[in-house]
Amino acid sequence: MVNKLSRLSPSTSLWETYQDGCRQGHWHFDQDQANVLQKLDQLAQALQKQKGKKTNISWLLPYWRSTKIADAPKNVRRGAYIYGSVGRGKTMVMDLFFRHVEIKAKKRIHFHTFMTEIHEGLWRLKKNDQHQSHGTDGWLAILATQIAQEAQLICLDEFHVNNVADAMILGRLFSELMKNQVILVITSNWAPRDLYQNGLQRVRFLPFIDMIEQEMDILFLGGVQDYRQQTIPTDWRYLYPITQNNQQKIQHIFEKLSGGKPITSTIITVQGRSLVFSKTAGNVLLCFFDELCQRNLGKADYLAIARHFRYIIIQNVPKFTPDLIEALHRFIHLIDILYDERCYLMILAATDAPDLYFESNALQIGFTRTLSRLHEMRSINYQSRQAD
Repeated sequence: MVNKLSRLSPSTSLWETYQDGCRQGHWHFDQDQANVLQKLDQLAQALQKQKGKKTNISWLLPYWRSTKIADAPKNVRRGAYIYGSVGRGKTMVMDLFFRHVEIKAKKRIHFHTFMTEIHEGLWRLKKNDQHQSHGTDGWLAILATQIAQEAQLICLDEFHVNNVADAMILGRLFSELMKNQVILVITSNWAPRDLYQNGLQRVRFLPFIDMIEQEMDILFLGGVQDYRQQTIPTDWRYLYPITQNNQQKIQHIFEKLSGGKPITSTIITVQGRSLVFSKTAGNVLLCFFDELCQRNLGKADYLAIARHFRYIIIQNVPKFTPDLIEALHRFIHLIDILYDERCYLMILAATDAPDLYFESNALQIGFTRTLSRLHEMRSINYQSRQAD
């Protein structure tokens, strides 16, 4: 997608660029994407006019912002929050918008990386504040000012809150960024009201949700069509046996789903413990069976993984033997949770799914359900049926 975008000229409107790209075959026209892009086009054009001007951007209608949120008119919008099902093109429309806006003071970053930088920045400020005279709110204000000096526009991809540390600082951080006239464009799989469901001290997080809904355009990218998943043939979604050819197919699947995003390691914190995965790209995880089922992981870990990654590729699932019964228990729990959370699953296994199982009356019912779900999860209509 990056190469395609680089060939598109920002001289026309964002909406025209999208139409041209569809005509040239870069994308399939999608009315829901078009609706979101038409709204983003207003912001893109306003930012384009700002190029080279002073920092006073009160002319940015309807995106005008005062330095104090409370002073702004009720219809003011300070950016956009784009949400919808996985694979619907949220990242694509945001990246198209980001590349189209010809300003230097802009930043596009994955939300997980952004929050890592925020926590590191807070740690540095706290370390240098010998008398602890500012406190967290003061340090966040300083940090937001520093960020605003570098970026007038910040695009955050795959916004999701799954730990209390992030939840407790986001409200203050975003408020300070908005006061510093930073425009935020966000993509997420979750509607604002669905963020941080059942999280610790969620009542303290609700004002942040209120602020997002009041201060930003909430843009729903509807439908259930998953364009990334369509690029993966159905017979590639469960591969066996473990051969060099199938391993190459798994790597190809990972590259397809990652869409050119950088490959990095990801740390997920669950109940004070850190789960480290070395090969991730955005919301795509490539890992080995042993990492998920031969470690002392439970349902809480699998739920956190499912909510962090929407595409999960598992390599080297073995044929289960009696000495792997604990791993089989975990595998059954893992598939249940991935299915319930509507994750996409691709597997490279030693044998076909029905032959993975060894005879055990104690696990027969559970594994029968697992087989049924594995069969459904490799189908082209899995996501739409799950959403019904």
